[in-house]
Amino acid sequence: MSDKRTSLFWGLVLLLAGAFFLLVTTDVLPALTAQTWAILFTVAAVVLLIGYLLTGWRRWYYLFPGAVSAAAAALLWLLEGGVNGSAAAGLFMVIISVPFWIGYLIDARVNRWALIPGWVVAAIGVVVLLEPALSDNMFVSLILLAIASPFLIVFLLDRRQWWALIPAYILGVIGLIFLVTGEDSDLLPVLIVLAIALPFFVVFLLDRRHWWALIPAGVLAVTSLFLLVAIGSRGSDWGSSPVIIGIALALIVVGFWLLLRTLRPRTKNG
Repeated sequence: MSDKRTSLFWGLVLLLAGAFFLLVTTDVLPALTAQTWAILFTVAAVVLLIGYLLTGWRRWYYLFPGAVSAAAAALLWLLEGGVNGSAAAGLFMVIISVPFWIGYLIDARVNRWALIPGWVVAAIGVVVLLEPALSDNMFVSLILLAIASPFLIVFLLDRRQWWALIPAYILGVIGLIFLVTGEDSDLLPVLIVLAIALPFFVVFLLDRRHWWALIPAGVLAVTSLFLLVAIGSRGSDWGSSPVIIGIALALIVVGFWLLLRTLRPRTKNG
């Protein structure tokens, strides 16, 4: 299909779909039953899939309208059949992720980014699908780990993408903390703040030239200590003082360290 015909086809499809939804929403057309909506979304999914194939299978982004229609049809059919809402919602998200996977498979080098939304949406869909069998802590933990995992995969596929380790680590650690302690644990905020502080300490210890990492590391570490003290003295109104004191102490320590480093006599290797 030529680009002109492609634009004409998708323009007409979107125009008709928008006009239809507008007429139904404004009650110009009578309200439709859930079963009728399911049939309409099924027909739309088939038509849009044919349109995608005629457009050219390498233009994977044209799959999104069909995937959304197919997901909506599956959701409505399952709910009409009495299937659990979590299972229907989980399948909805898994179907939505399909275009991202196809885009990645078509050209893994160019579309590597599609791994992140594809994996996140699909993994969350699977977790939602299993939600009735999970505890609240397990559910939250798996959601966070599902979001963290594609960032780790991106780094493992290309070690130059070191930035991906930051969200992978933070989300992964918080997910594990939820799994171990539970969302009602008093130590949860302390452990989360300490976990975020740890990589900044590592950055500084690996290369002392990255002294700037001591600032967020110190702020977070001191804040976690004050949170721990606050937990032990229930009823005390600490307000925002832990964060403010943490910032102050971190700046003082880093500033003092920089002054000593500057004034210290340098060796031949230093």
